[in-house]
Amino acid sequence: MTGLRLTTDAREQALARGGYFPEQRLSYIRNLCLQTGNQTTQIPISQAIQFTAMLDYHNFPMKTQVFSVLLFLVPVLGFAQATTGTDANFSTGYQSSTGANRVPRAETDIPPTAEALQATLVELTDQYYAVHQLHWNVTGPLFISLHELYEGFYEVLAGYMDDVAERKLSLDQPADNRASTVVTGSQLTPATPGGFVTDKQSLEILAARYEQLSNNVAQRIVATGETDMVTQDLLIAVKATLDLHLWKVRSVMK
Repeated sequence: MTGLRLTTDAREQALARGGYFPEQRLSYIRNLCLQTGNQTTQIPISQAIQFTAMLDYHNFPMKTQVFSVLLFLVPVLGFAQATTGTDANFSTGYQSSTGANRVPRAETDIPPTAEALQATLVELTDQYYAVHQLHWNVTGPLFISLHELYEGFYEVLAGYMDDVAERKLSLDQPADNRASTVVTGSQLTPATPGGFVTDKQSLEILAARYEQLSNNVAQRIVATGETDMVTQDLLIAVKATLDLHLWKVRSVMK
């Protein structure tokens, strides 16, 4: 018996890709096949499906076409709305003047605390880069020991930088850690030289800088003690770590 035949695989593909009207699309695919005698010749199923997608659109009722257009426009309109976030009139609906001003002030005098935290952040950052620079460029018999020691130093300093910045932000004060701010705000000396540095020289540089940084933080601990014990507690932890680093550096030179 002669007749039009679609393989099971082809029919399953057509149904799988048929969208909302698989049987109508399948009828188009059948008509696109070429019947010759007792054999059936098929065009590639992928080409048939691509072509029927166009035919389906033009043969579907108008309401279906309108629905298809709307399905396309909804995500586009949603994206357009999302991209207007920089508009001055854009509102998320979460704004609350009351909620936004709920900053812990009961035991906190913001200006001294903010200044102490900002100064500590800047100096910790300066020290972080100094230690990292010496970690890379130290030379001499103690290279491997100091290379690994300094790595541990700057990893700990990075953690305290984040803690100090977030404490300032928790008081609704911005944290400024830009390179220009660090350059102008930190007075730690000596400056870390460029190029290679001998192991002994690197120890002397860090010992001097750690001593200054520890003394500066000690003054801020006193300044915040009467008004902000939480910040004072954080600065005490910072100083304890700085003193530990200084001890390790100093001990090598004894």
